[in-house]
This record gives sequence, structure tokens and C-alpha cells, in this order.
Amino acid sequence: QFKGSPTVVEPPQPNSSNGDDQPMSSKSKKPRGVDREALAASTSAAEVNVVLHSGYTEADRRAATLRDQHKGDQYLNANINNEGALFFIKLKHLEGEFPIGLGRRTFNNTVDNEADGLYEVIWFERKNKKVASWGQMPGFK
Repeated sequence: QFKGSPTVVEPPQPNSSNGDDQPMSSKSKKPRGVDREALAASTSAAEVNVVLHSGYTEADRRAATLRDQHKGDQYLNANINNEGALFFIKLKHLEGEFPIGLGRRTFNNTVDNEADGLYEVIWFERKNKKVASWGQMPGFK
């Protein structure tokens, strides 16, 4: 059951102004196309290549974004000091079928050396290590 007083939102009037002395339409419109300012500032090929066609599909674009080192660096910089953040870490050996591991920073001040970019990490193991393939939804412990 709804409690409280309902909020009534009036639709904009056809001759009302949005502050720029431009008439507002009766429908709220989202900006069409891409954010040109963001594209101009980007150095990421995965972000800039927004044209989709049969040879470069939305799935291809998503895969390119996931492989984009710039995006990875952004995630790392934004989350290195967040407790609970998970990281895929490139390894020199294969862990199953991929040379990556899954880890979380421990925030051990006696081991961490931010100046050198060295951090203690707790590693997660795949639950099903008998099969070399990670499969569609691998589990970790």
C-alpha cells in the first residue's frame, strides 16, 4: 500500500521556455547519437570506433572495450584503494586456459608499497580445477 502524498508532475506547456529561450517539446528527448566531446577527448580505439556494421557488430565493440588497456587502467586507478574491488591480474603462466588470476587487495600496510606499485593480494581459486576450461560462468573460492 502506498503511503505518503503523491507527487504530481505537470507536463511542459507548448510555449514554455527551458531557460535558453528555446521552446520545449511536449516529449522529453534524449540526446541522439554519440557524445562528441567525450569522443574528442578519448584516445581509446574501442570508444572512438562507434560505427557498427556486419564486419564490426555490437558484440565486437563490447569485446574490444573489454580488451582496451586504457579502460583497464581507468578501472585500476579508480578501484585500487577500494576494499572489496576485484582485479583480473595478468600471469606469466596459464591458470586453466587463461594466463590470468582473480585477486583482491588485502590492504596490508606492512607489505604494500604504493610508490613501487606493489600490493599484497589474496588470490581466488577456480572451484572446478579438474577441467581446464573456465566455462561460461566459472566459480571461485
